Amino acid sequence: MNLKEAFRYQNFLDRLLNQTMATMSIQDNLLEVSKVHRRSKAISSAEDETEVAEVTELVVPDTAISLALSIVKEKDALTKAIGVAKGNLAGGIGDMDAAIEANKCRQSVAEKIRSMLRIKSGKKVERGTGYTFNGEGNQVPYIYDVEVTTTERFDRAKLKATMQDLLSEADKVSAQIDEAVVNTKVDYKAPWDVNASFEDILSALQVKEG
Repeated sequence: MNLKEAFRYQNFLDRLLNQTMATMSIQDNLLEVSKVHRRSKAISSAEDETEVAEVTELVVPDTAISLALSIVKEKDALTKAIGVAKGNLAGGIGDMDAAIEANKCRQSVAEKIRSMLRIKSGKKVERGTGYTFNGEGNQVPYIYDVEVTTTERFDRAKLKATMQDLLSEADKVSAQIDEAVVNTKVDYKAPWDVNASFEDILSALQVKEG
């Protein structure tokens, strides 16, 4: 498999483990409930009866544990295989994790610049209130215009060019990463089909273990 498929299989193993552990939290899978009806204590001629609660689709605890341990083993093997593959990346990407993190930073800064470029300089008129004394010596309010001018404190053209450079470099690195994950091979053999359901995998294991 290639790196892209390996990453997908990692996610598959995570989901499979979560589903397995969920079955280990269901009381019906862990405990068998039986009731003994002691009718003879009430009526000497009556017979006692033992009733065992029937639950459909039970999961055997030992089987669930066995599957969980297998998944942990496979996750460990796959993670190590991915680590080895990352040291031999196709396409000359170098350190994939570093490239991904650097690209996140480029895209984050580019988006912040994009939001800055939405801000426009301009003018508007607001209303101001002052106070003065009239001819009778009384203090009275008066209203006047306040001209508000907003001016950009950055070079719009330079900032836009910087954003374009960041996005261009991010696209270039993303293409290199895409090439690497498709063309880099991972030395790992999957024990289950990535599209297999949890129920099918568990059922096959229960049959195998008898």
